[in-house]
Amino acid sequence: MRFAKTERYEPLNWTGRKKKMAASRPARDLAKARAALPLLADQLEAAPPVDLDAEAERRQARLDAAEHRMRELTAKHWRNARRQYFAATPAQRDAIRAAWAAWRGPSTARYFQYLVDVETGVMEQRSERMRRREAELRRAIAEQAGRQGTLPIGDVL
Repeated sequence: MRFAKTERYEPLNWTGRKKKMAASRPARDLAKARAALPLLADQLEAAPPVDLDAEAERRQARLDAAEHRMRELTAKHWRNARRQYFAATPAQRDAIRAAWAAWRGPSTARYFQYLVDVETGVMEQRSERMRRREAELRRAIAEQAGRQGTLPIGDVL
């Protein structure tokens, strides 16, 4: 199976400017709060100073968690597309394999899923459901406009 390898995120680039902004955040937040609430300005206290090492660790942990979630999502899409591929008939699998070999776009799960959906008929079923839903909505809008004595904007039906 041909696929594009998911790139890894770069580690946190904890520059001097970012450190300076993180250190000054409590003061900036306090100034913003005092400007927004002038009657309570004397009651507002500044947040404690930021531990830059802890902040860097927190940001790196968030980057790692985001990367993990995205890689899991990509794997989930691949597993789903492969499950549908192997559930297809042998003739459909041959057509999907030929289409995937000829595919010149990105080799991602989304595009493989598209080819599987097209060849198995799932795409046409989804499109038909969407067309029926849109027709129902257009009828409902036209009926509502008729009851209110107003004309719908544009061609509704």
